[in-house]
Amino acid sequence: MTSSVGSSNVSPLGDQRSDSDFRAALIATIDGMVVVDGAGMVRFANPAAETLLGQDSGALLGHPFRLPLATRGQVAELDVLRPDGAQVVVEMHIGAMTWQGEKAELATLLDITSRKKAENELRSSEERYALASRGANDVLWDLDLNTGHLYTSARWDDMLGLATERMSEPPVSSMGHWIGRVHPRDVSSFDAEVERHLRGETDRVKHEHRLRHADGSYIPVLVRGAAVYDHERPVRLAGSITDLTAAHELRYQAFHDGLTGLGNRTLFLEHLKTALSREKRLEGDYQVVVLFVDLDRFKSVNDSLGHDAGDRLLTIVAGRMKDCLRRNDLCARLGGDEFAVLLDGVADSQAVLTATLRIQEEIAHPIQVGDQSVYTTASIGIVLPDGQHLDGEEALRHADIAMYRAKARGPGNFEIFERSMHQKAVEGLRLHSELQGGVERSEFIVRYQPIVDLVDGHVTGFEALLRWRHPERGILDAESFIEAAEQTGAITPLSWRILTSACRQAKAWTALDASIRVSVNVSNHQFMQRDFADQIAVALQDSGIAGSALQLEITERVIIDDYTFSTRQLERCHALGVDTVMDDFGTGQSSLMTLRKLPIDGLKVDRSFIAGLEFNDEGAEVVEAILALGQSLRLEVVAEGIESAGQRARLIDLGCRVGQGHLFERALDSQEATILLEQQPPRTPGALVRG
Repeated sequence: MTSSVGSSNVSPLGDQRSDSDFRAALIATIDGMVVVDGAGMVRFANPAAETLLGQDSGALLGHPFRLPLATRGQVAELDVLRPDGAQVVVEMHIGAMTWQGEKAELATLLDITSRKKAENELRSSEERYALASRGANDVLWDLDLNTGHLYTSARWDDMLGLATERMSEPPVSSMGHWIGRVHPRDVSSFDAEVERHLRGETDRVKHEHRLRHADGSYIPVLVRGAAVYDHERPVRLAGSITDLTAAHELRYQAFHDGLTGLGNRTLFLEHLKTALSREKRLEGDYQVVVLFVDLDRFKSVNDSLGHDAGDRLLTIVAGRMKDCLRRNDLCARLGGDEFAVLLDGVADSQAVLTATLRIQEEIAHPIQVGDQSVYTTASIGIVLPDGQHLDGEEALRHADIAMYRAKARGPGNFEIFERSMHQKAVEGLRLHSELQGGVERSEFIVRYQPIVDLVDGHVTGFEALLRWRHPERGILDAESFIEAAEQTGAITPLSWRILTSACRQAKAWTALDASIRVSVNVSNHQFMQRDFADQIAVALQDSGIAGSALQLEITERVIIDDYTFSTRQLERCHALGVDTVMDDFGTGQSSLMTLRKLPIDGLKVDRSFIAGLEFNDEGAEVVEAILALGQSLRLEVVAEGIESAGQRARLIDLGCRVGQGHLFERALDSQEATILLEQQPPRTPGALVRG
C-alpha cells in the first residue's frame, strides 16, 4: 500500500447541517464517504465506499479503518487491495467534522484507477499532472427538493472566480442561481437530464454544460449526482461538479495544430471515419471527398526568408483555406506544408472542382510576409467516392499519391486518384529506399557530355551529368530517379557532389585548354538555399579555378517561381565571375521583359524543340524565335539533344552555333573526356566568339 501526497482544497459539507440531513447527503453522494472517529474506528460508510473498498457495512462499521488517513488539507493516493483480489487506486481527502457530537474525520474516497491508468499512457509530465489534478477540484452540492435550498461547497466560488465578487454576488441558495449561470444553450438539456432522473428513468444525473465565470467567460463542467428517496419520493439531489477546463484544453491540444489552430491529423481521421461510415450507410445519397493539399515552393520560403516567415505563410494559408469551405467541411494541417480537406456531403463532381479551384485561387494570391510579397501555389490530390468504401487512412494515402502526381506536372495543378497510381506509388517508395541506399554506398557518378561548335565540331566545354550506377539495373540517367531524389531531399547533397567534382575536373581541363568551361545543373532546392553563392565560392576556391571556368544551368521554372530571390542569387554568382544559363528554355512562361531584366548569360533550347526540327516547321519557328531573342539580348544559345546530321544542319541554317547531343558524343567519364580533349587539334584563333 503506497501513498503520494500533494496539496488539495477539500471542503466538507459543514457542521451546521443536522446529522440526518448530512447522512442523507453522504448516502446520495456518488463518491465514497467514510467517517472515522478519534480512535480510528469506522462510524459510517456510504454505499459508494462499500463498493469501492469491496466490503459491506458489517465488515467496516466498528472496525479500525485500514487505510492510512491523509493529512488534513492534503490529498493522498493509495493502492488498495480489495478482499476479492482486485487492486484499485483510491484518492483520499480528509476533513474535520462532528459526528454525533464527537470530533471525527470525514474521508472522501475517489476511485481513480482508470484515471491513473490513463496517466501512465501519457508521455508528457505536464499532461499527467493536468489529468491527476482533475479529481481534486470538485464542487460538492446538495439540493433540498422540498425547500428548494441549494448548498455548494466553497470550491464553487473558487471555480467561478466569485471569491472577490462575493460582496456583490448573492450566495448560491437556490437552483435558480445555478441555472442563471448556465449557458443559455445548455439550460434546456440540463433541465431535461434532471427531470428524467427524478422520474426514475436514469440511475443518476450526468450532464456536461457551461457555467459563466465572474469574468464573463464560460467554463465547461461535468455535473454528477443522484436523488435521495423518502417513501419512494425524491427529497434530495446531491452530487459533484467537475471543472473540465483542463481536460478540454488537453483535448484541444491533442486534436489541433498549435501554429494554425486547424485540426490535426488525428482530428481529421476521426471526422473522416465518421463521414465514411455515413457515406456507406446512405449508399449514394451522401458523398465524401478528400483533398490533399501541398504548398509549392514552401521550402524555398523557409530557406530564403527564415522559419518565422514560413510560419507566417502557413498561418495565412490556413485561414484562406478555412474561409473557402462550407460550415460542415473540415480543413486540417497534417504537418509541414501539407493540409487535408474533408468535403463532407458534396452534391456532385462540379462542386468538388469548384472547391478545389477556389482553394488554389485563394492560395495563389500574394502573401505579405514582413516587407516582402511572397507567392505560392498549391498542388492538390483528390479522392472521389468510388464504391470501394475506403477507411480514413487509405483515403488520405490515396489523396497523397494523387497530390504527388499533380506536383510532378508542375506547381498549381490537381490530380484525381486512380487505382493505377497505387502501383506507381509502391514503385516510387521502392525507388526512394533504393535511392537512399545508393547515396550511402556512393553509387552516384558524374559523366560529361561535350558541348561543341556545330560548324567544326570543336569541343568548347562539357555538361556534368548525374548518373546512378544501380547494382541491378545498370547505369541510369537522371530522368529515371530525379523526381524521387527531389522528394526525398537527396537531390541537394548529390547536386553539391556533382558541382565539387566538376570544379576539380575543370581545373585539370583548363590546363589543356584555357577556354574550356564545365556546365553544371543546379537543382531547385540547391538554388533556393540562402548560402548558395557562398558554397559556389568555396567550390571555386577549393578547386583553384576561376569563375569563368564554371557555368551554372538553372531551370526556367525555379527562376520564374521567385523572381526577386532568383535575381539576387544570379547577381551573387556573377560577382564570382560565374556565368548562368536558363535551362530547358521554351517550356515555361518566361516573358521578354523578364529575360531582359534577369542577369543571365545564355539559353539552352529544350530538346523537345530539336526532336522534330527536320520535319516540323513549327519547331523550327520556335528555335528561330529563341535564337533571335538570344541575339537581341546578347545571350549565348545552346541546342540540346541533337541526334542527327539533319538536325545539326538545320540548326546551323537557323544561326545556332553551339550544341550537344549523341550525334557528337555520348556522356563520357572524366578519363574519356580528357582523352577527347588531348586528341582535339588546336583551335583556329577567332573561330568561335561566345555571346
